[in-house]
Amino acid sequence: MKLSIVIPVYNAEKYIGRCMDSIVGQIDENVEIILVDDGSTDNSLQICKTYESDNVIVIHKENGGVGTARNAGIRRCKGEWITFVDADDSVTDAFYKTFLKSVEESIDIVLFEYHSLIDGITIKEKSEDKKEDIVICCDDEEKELLIRCNFLSQERIVGNNASLRTVWGKFFRRSLLMDNELVFSEGVKIGQDMLFMLNAYCVCSKVKFVNVKMYNYYQNEESVTHRYKPDYESMVESYDCAIAPWLKRFPQYIQYFYNYRLNDIILFMKYVWFHKENTMVAKEKKKEVKRVMEEGEYLNYYKKARESGLLYEYSITKRMTFWMAVHNCYFGLKLISGLKYNVRWR
Repeated sequence: MKLSIVIPVYNAEKYIGRCMDSIVGQIDENVEIILVDDGSTDNSLQICKTYESDNVIVIHKENGGVGTARNAGIRRCKGEWITFVDADDSVTDAFYKTFLKSVEESIDIVLFEYHSLIDGITIKEKSEDKKEDIVICCDDEEKELLIRCNFLSQERIVGNNASLRTVWGKFFRRSLLMDNELVFSEGVKIGQDMLFMLNAYCVCSKVKFVNVKMYNYYQNEESVTHRYKPDYESMVESYDCAIAPWLKRFPQYIQYFYNYRLNDIILFMKYVWFHKENTMVAKEKKKEVKRVMEEGEYLNYYKKARESGLLYEYSITKRMTFWMAVHNCYFGLKLISGLKYNVRWR
């Protein structure tokens, strides 16, 4: 078996057909698709079963989160290579053909480009000129480049728009995962992909960037990523616990972590403080912003990021946002949340 495609599925009845239809017409007997239904309460499982065949395996399990679903899929994989596809996304017609051309004996991870779409309209096209594929040997210097760009969410390495943080948009050599016991952190609701990729970059030998768009990443307004998250603070705490062992092993990257954590401020704005479902009055929200900034150590993160100079890797809009948050400029935050981050607040 050459390739295993793992697709975690949870309440994806609107999208799983589109996802599967984009894949099944390309595959041959050397490819297996593993659909892992994570306790869906809609018709996702029934739809998955309509695709069941010698090459399409359907697993049903109790709901445990996307990490548990992906781990269950990994355990069933037989392919020399593994790739992950989200149920609400799809792949391009070039997916399997380019896979066969791009994998090499000495490569551990292949990263490829993607289209980003809202309502079927492409919104992100970064690669303009056709470039040669690039192979990076993960010595200390190149490894730091990958990790730095992962934390800073900088996608453009060697002119490629591959997403360094996500697990989709990549082919992983199965032995890399098995030999290093690479699995997804279970019980962590945010940052799972990033944690997985940090560990993968630290143990891989060579990474290849393929300048072909092979994945369609759909952003949907009704998706879980846009919902009100009153428990976002606890999500951040669970992420901190999960990444702590990695930071202990690689303390040289702590400055990147401090800088990265400032992004939480924007996510608090989007999914908590100014979300239309938040019923707090302005006075209560202002107190909450101040409390989170102090108790969540964001004042310290801001100071550290400024001292390291990494703060200036962010756009001026983000730097203004962070400054307003740590200085408790509540109404400035509210204004910028609507103007820049499209938050439809109350």
